[in-house]
Amino acid sequence: MGNGYTLSRGMLRFQGRIVIGNKADLKKKIFQALHESPMEGHSGEQNTYLRVRRIFYWSRMKSEIKELVQAYDICKRCKSETVAYSGLLQPLPIPE
Repeated sequence: MGNGYTLSRGMLRFQGRIVIGNKADLKKKIFQALHESPMEGHSGEQNTYLRVRRIFYWSRMKSEIKELVQAYDICKRCKSETVAYSGLLQPLPIPE
């Protein structure tokens, strides 16, 4: 087939990854399965993208996963703070 695409056992692959195409319901099921996994669930955009990318391929995959994570209700509620660590506590002066 060329250009990184192969056909193996009736399954189209791109660089060894399964091609999904434009099936929105299948993409959502894949996202939910890998984003909600008990071992690594809800681990953000980048880690979810890398996890999905290991097995599957579709065009605009990175941007679609980013949109899904940002719209995911649980992730919006449980978002961690991204502020710098405050450092060690400093003792207060002893009053006289």
